[in-house]
Amino acid sequence: MRKKIALRAVEGLHYLHEMCNPKIFHQDLKPDNILLGDELEAVVADFGLIKPLTHEESHPSTSSVRGTPGYIALEYFSSSRAIEKGDVYAFGIVLLELICAKTCFREKIFVELLDLNLKPTYDQQELEEIADLALSCIENLPIGRSKMVDIVDVLSEMIH
Repeated sequence: MRKKIALRAVEGLHYLHEMCNPKIFHQDLKPDNILLGDELEAVVADFGLIKPLTHEESHPSTSSVRGTPGYIALEYFSSSRAIEKGDVYAFGIVLLELICAKTCFREKIFVELLDLNLKPTYDQQELEEIADLALSCIENLPIGRSKMVDIVDVLSEMIH
């Protein structure tokens, strides 16, 4: 179920980034902004910080850092420029929160801090794949982070 929620959320972000005209960056992705319907279908919400790109812009900029601490990519503090990879970073944090704490992934300590609701039924290989995907989203440099379309593909493959 958590994989399905993650997939639906990232599909929404991918739509905003690639299929909207102009492109839209969320800039405040966090669990509180992913709503769940009656069938636990995820919907990305709360677009109060969104700034669409105009045709002249390659990345929207703001006069100050916007978003929720802990979900803001580091490069945003120095440039105040919203980029796709900022939303990727935030999604990586959300993905980690679906299963465990960030530090246990960096140290490859998966089971110790695994969400207790997952422990009776989790698959070790699947957990490692999700952890690797999450870590690919939170790389320090934006160029090293996954693309939304790649995240959609990985999660879709895991579900089907």
